[in-house]
Amino acid sequence: QITVIVSTWVGEDASAIERMRELGAEVILSEKPALAGRINVNFQTRSAAAGINRAIELECRFVAKTRSDQRILCLPLLLSLPRYLDYFPLGTAANQKCRLVGTSWGTTPFCPYYFADQFMFGMCTDMLDFWSPPLDEMDGSRDKLMETRESEPTLAGLSSYAPEQYLITQFLKRDGGELPFRLKEWWKVLADRFCVINWSDLDIYWPKYDPKIERRDYANDDLMSGHTLRWWDCLALNSG
Repeated sequence: QITVIVSTWVGEDASAIERMRELGAEVILSEKPALAGRINVNFQTRSAAAGINRAIELECRFVAKTRSDQRILCLPLLLSLPRYLDYFPLGTAANQKCRLVGTSWGTTPFCPYYFADQFMFGMCTDMLDFWSPPLDEMDGSRDKLMETRESEPTLAGLSSYAPEQYLITQFLKRDGGELPFRLKEWWKVLADRFCVINWSDLDIYWPKYDPKIERRDYANDDLMSGHTLRWWDCLALNSG
């Protein structure tokens, strides 16, 4: 069973909220944070945590955090992710139950602690831990990030303004100890605690930057009789 939870803000369009509820979605309303944080990360974490908390209340075991302006077309892959985690058991992690799954696009092995934050899947408790960092007190807009890219084009400088880097470092710091800004430590984290799925396999349409490019490498139409067997179908078939 799938439950759709829409986590948004007090004061949003009441008719749109009512329409979502009529369609069967759980709608959670939160007060907006007073401080946005770097590139609105506090909005991102507060809304995500509210939605995950509701999933826990509904006794869901797993949760996928998505963006409301993105359309995921490959639902079979989404449904196979619990089985996907069986193939990638957790490594060394004191306070984590399963790996967290992100997307290949937006995750880089060569920029330490930069893990895609647009889509994430995992057990509800792990997801809540990840999406409940302290409120970020940096007032960093995307324009400031672009200025830094021009004036200080280093990985450390750019990462200081990235919500992705803030989220994952705050998550990892809860286990104690320092986080050296080196590839060796980052690769160890990836090997033990995270994994990714291909952005193209999930088949996400995101019109924010270029609405004319849908990036659809596959046609994911449930009505297609010629649907070909793919690796996530095999995972779903073996899920019991």
